[in-house]
Amino acid sequence: MIRSIEKIYHPVWRQLAVHQAGFEGWYYRLVSADHHHSLALIPGFYRGEKEEGFLQVLVQGWDTGMWISYPMEEVVITDRPFGVHAGENFFSLERIHLTINSPRRIRGDLKIKRAKAYPVTLAAPGIMGWYRYVPKMECYHAVVVVDAELTGEIQIQDHLIDFTGGRLYVEKNWGANFPSAWIWVQSNQFKQTGTSFMLSIADIPWWGSSFEGFVAYVQTPERLYRFATYTGAKIVHWEEEGKAIHLTLEDRKYRLMIRILRSGGGEVRAPQAGTMNRKVKETIAGKVDLWLERKNGERILSCTGDPAAFEQSGVFKNRESKGGSLADEETE
Repeated sequence: MIRSIEKIYHPVWRQLAVHQAGFEGWYYRLVSADHHHSLALIPGFYRGEKEEGFLQVLVQGWDTGMWISYPMEEVVITDRPFGVHAGENFFSLERIHLTINSPRRIRGDLKIKRAKAYPVTLAAPGIMGWYRYVPKMECYHAVVVVDAELTGEIQIQDHLIDFTGGRLYVEKNWGANFPSAWIWVQSNQFKQTGTSFMLSIADIPWWGSSFEGFVAYVQTPERLYRFATYTGAKIVHWEEEGKAIHLTLEDRKYRLMIRILRSGGGEVRAPQAGTMNRKVKETIAGKVDLWLERKNGERILSCTGDPAAFEQSGVFKNRESKGGSLADEETE
């Protein structure tokens, strides 16, 4: 019981029980100081049709991400201090070490400094709010680090990338399955250091039916703004035009206008029915524009996140009558 409570306050810890079926993955997104290089690193494991550890690597410009599998005994996860070993690779909230030999050779050592955690309290236990307390949700989502500074280098084949002065973002997912449809966008590459943004919209199973739920935050150097289904916020506008998605979120006090500019991405894997065989396109070189204002029209923030990470997959069941997202990006 004590550990169950502790896990809520430390979402970065391993959440699934030792022999529990399901998946768990940690998502590290790295962007160089000049914004020319972006990487996504996803260590994790799943138990379903078989039991397997993995490390996914997606590099800006790649058409397909790398999938490296490991026997479960080579995936070691510790809580105190937190760390994930995937073969010879290591991930924590203080450093990242990469030793990958195939299918591409990748070497690297990075230090993580001045990490800013997403707040977790009894009343608001992370980005999911009170839904985090609901047992047997299909998928749980946690934002771990909204922004951090990097030092060090990563060598990919013969190309050495300096990440000193770059930024890091960390989140994670765990559960039985990813949603049937979702949109996700994230960036902490804004002109004002310390600004970070994430939005996730998904079809969420609920008591034999489903609903369209969302969570979003804007972290400025001064404060955190939350918009979510559980806070009473609503999506009041959703329009897709070419490669752009226009969204407006509102609650009682604030209005957040979002323009997502999609770009070509690389293929990564997601959980589906006890496997990791669902193919999803993720771009780590998109762009997102934000306008945050009070309901009286007073502007609080106007900024651009470039690059931004973006995923869109599946068809939203209740969106056709509202004129919103119908495209299944994973088939394009």
